[in-house]
Amino acid sequence: MSSLQSKQTAPLVDQQIALSAYFDSLLTEPVVEVETVEPEGHANIAPPSSVESGVPQWAQQPFQCLLFTIGHLTLGAPMRALHGILDWEGAVTTMPNSPPWYLGLMTHRGSNVRIVDTEQIVVPSQYRSGQSKSSNRHLIIIDQCRWGLVCDQVVSVVEMSGDDIRWRTAATSRPWLAGTAVTQMCGVLDVEEFAKMLESDSVQVLA
Repeated sequence: MSSLQSKQTAPLVDQQIALSAYFDSLLTEPVVEVETVEPEGHANIAPPSSVESGVPQWAQQPFQCLLFTIGHLTLGAPMRALHGILDWEGAVTTMPNSPPWYLGLMTHRGSNVRIVDTEQIVVPSQYRSGQSKSSNRHLIIIDQCRWGLVCDQVVSVVEMSGDDIRWRTAATSRPWLAGTAVTQMCGVLDVEEFAKMLESDSVQVLA
């Protein structure tokens, strides 16, 4: 490798390390609990947690994981939770009064797929590419074709096991992050939790 190539590659490697550290920090970022006052005569019973500690059920056995990029960030998603990967040139039907992360609708296999600007949700502004978006991107279809997650490139499909990932072990403010893959230095999405978040009013756009 030439000295010029080394200089160009080093910042990207440093940035990937920084992003991996950022995802690691999200794994332990606690949920801010709001104390509620129960009416007199009603027991204050805490609801059961939806987060299971340790390795999730879908990772008890080796699994196939799709690696994809958003800007300089690499993410992984278990193939079992995906419903398609499409080439996308940016065509959508925009909807009025939509949040900035919601790009619009497109039709796929007779379903209206809601298109999400994934970068605004998972990538902090300081790690975004800052470049104009290519018209040749991809959609990762999830949640029975209800949602399409925009990504820049589909990299590969790799086999992972539970031991390859540093898992979330408690409830955090980013339940869509299942863990971080140690070797690939990337976040691994909990696709079901990501879809639940999109359906709710709890989407947090990263500044």
